[in-house]
Amino acid sequence: TLERIYSDNRCQSLIYHGNNKSLDSVLRAWCLKLGHPYKQIPLSSNNSIYSRDAFYKKLFQKSPYILQGLAWLIKRWFERWRYVNRTQPSAGKSRQTSSPTIVTFFPNVYMDKLKKGDFRSKYWENLHDYFKKKKLPVDWVWFYFGSKDLPFKEAVRLKDECNTKSDGSQRYFLLEEFLSGSGLWKSLILYFRLRRKAQGINNLYKEFCFSNSKINFFPMMENDWNHSFFGIGAIEKIVWAILFDAMAQKLPASPWGLYTWENQTWEKALISAWKRHRSESKVFGYEHSSVRLMDIRLFSDPRAYQGEEIENFPIPDILGVNSSTGLKWIRESGYPSHKTTRIEALRHFNLSGKLGYLKKPITTSGRKLLLVGGIIPKEARFQIQLLKQVNEKGGLEKYDDVWIKPHPGLILDNILRELKPDFKFTLVTGPIIELMEQSDVAYCANSTSTSLEAAWLGVPLIILAAKDSMNLNPLFGFPGQTFVKDSADLFLALENPKTIDMSKDYFFLDVELRYWKNLLESTELSKLS
Repeated sequence: TLERIYSDNRCQSLIYHGNNKSLDSVLRAWCLKLGHPYKQIPLSSNNSIYSRDAFYKKLFQKSPYILQGLAWLIKRWFERWRYVNRTQPSAGKSRQTSSPTIVTFFPNVYMDKLKKGDFRSKYWENLHDYFKKKKLPVDWVWFYFGSKDLPFKEAVRLKDECNTKSDGSQRYFLLEEFLSGSGLWKSLILYFRLRRKAQGINNLYKEFCFSNSKINFFPMMENDWNHSFFGIGAIEKIVWAILFDAMAQKLPASPWGLYTWENQTWEKALISAWKRHRSESKVFGYEHSSVRLMDIRLFSDPRAYQGEEIENFPIPDILGVNSSTGLKWIRESGYPSHKTTRIEALRHFNLSGKLGYLKKPITTSGRKLLLVGGIIPKEARFQIQLLKQVNEKGGLEKYDDVWIKPHPGLILDNILRELKPDFKFTLVTGPIIELMEQSDVAYCANSTSTSLEAAWLGVPLIILAAKDSMNLNPLFGFPGQTFVKDSADLFLALENPKTIDMSKDYFFLDVELRYWKNLLESTELSKLS
């Protein structure tokens, strides 16, 4: 677009007003190719706070990528691997009957139950009851992603507690248990082999151009490229592949394996491992959250699905999608329609029968604002900063209370200490619906799907605009929904908050789990799509 504007207006020089070094490098190289003058004018920065942690983090990011990768290995051993015992090879042979395997993000569980040895995940909800009623033995593999409320060492202890309290039909594993000494050694060999091969394709930087364009975007992608081939991204994904390979050999996953689908890289390793070691089993993916139109991580180029044999793109035999809109978008993206099916939205059964039930008149004073944060630190800082600016302009005069619910994966202490918000607030936890029942307006981060629940319930909703990123909010594109990008927008939205209309078939919420039963009990997958 810039190139066309520049050409159409017969420009002869370019001035870049900004501080992005990668973008500066891209534009400077482009003007050099054109033989045109170029100048950068830096933006003045008001951010005078620079913590020691930020300094060390920046220093680490500037270190050689191989040192970053090896440092990750040492850190991962210290934080996790030293606390687990290797799963014995007999783990998958002790079953007297077939046993499905479910790989699930962990925690996001009901902690009160977990501490008593009763595992109930918020990702799977009523499916736990289905397994219990059917007396179906299931092997659960916890894919721990980190939590301030549940350190890994404590997760190991609780996993052991669950196995002790279980009657044997439900078994629990942490993915890290499948890493052996030989597996770690193999990971290192693969890492160095990848580095050597990747060095031979570094000349591909010339290809980071659109057709008939002289703008090369490689400087914008260079850090991701090096991170993926030479740094932490490379070693971490290799270790995941080794772990899933060992898991697939030891746990039966019969007649099916199931996992939480987000189209992430680790899923490809999991599917590949199951296909190689459990070829007789079916692989099911569960789209557990929401399909966001602008979240391109959820979609792949349609040509990716055209590979054959060893080049076959690893996708589940059936992908279950939990909403009508999401299923439509997935299929329109080029994903093989015959490998998709509708599925009940397990995580949203608490919304069943509650469409618009929190709608109520907006009071002129004494309102309670619920701020729901996301997991991205920069976004959380921006969200709170805008509210602070609005308060300085009197924008919170109609609000007596501000509740801040942080994302479980992000501690807000440093951000709050840095911004020093001068409005009265309370940090809250607990089920989001219970918090919304006590609130008048919800102010949600762009990255959280909580805005979807607020819209469904009929809570007046304010959503933060995307900051330096794509708009990944599930309500992007809904008629009448706007996103606040500055304090002026937020001021007006707080003054006159509005609800958004949701279609009653947005979520599939059949409490009888008809679609789940069809999927897990069907022998003919062709009938599901």
